[in-house]
Amino acid sequence: MFNDYFNYSEEYPNPTTRMLPVNCEYTYISNTFLNGFINYVNIIKAFLITRYEPYSKNLESAVNFHDREKNKFHTKIYNFFDDDVAILAVSDIGEYWYFYYDQDCSDCSIGRFRTDDSEEKVILKFKLFCNNLDVKYNYEENSERKEAIELNPMMFHKWMSS
Repeated sequence: MFNDYFNYSEEYPNPTTRMLPVNCEYTYISNTFLNGFINYVNIIKAFLITRYEPYSKNLESAVNFHDREKNKFHTKIYNFFDDDVAILAVSDIGEYWYFYYDQDCSDCSIGRFRTDDSEEKVILKFKLFCNNLDVKYNYEENSERKEAIELNPMMFHKWMSS
């Protein structure tokens, strides 16, 4: 029988307890890779990063995201935003996860880490990091310095994907 090729079988494991090394960030990976992890963590902070689109358009997208009917449908990040989204989350075992959804879908990042820092300190560092991302990565037409736009973590719900 075909199943004889496998020594054992197991249910797909929760990816936030295995698969990605602790204190490691993978860069330049596909957004679909992030989708396999994002649904197993609790989002604590999220920011819209202005790189590709005008800041005013991103503000409008953020307002529309917050104003939508919360429980009506799954969250498809690229349906709401035409720019990059950075997410900080925590797993059930207390590890922090970083997700960066880039509009160039193969330029995404994911990271997993443990720290003795307080959650408040981790969030502050994440916010400072996000506010400096546009300086480092934005395109010439968006060269004016803009702060990252905070998104309500509660609006990311149900099954998420990009």
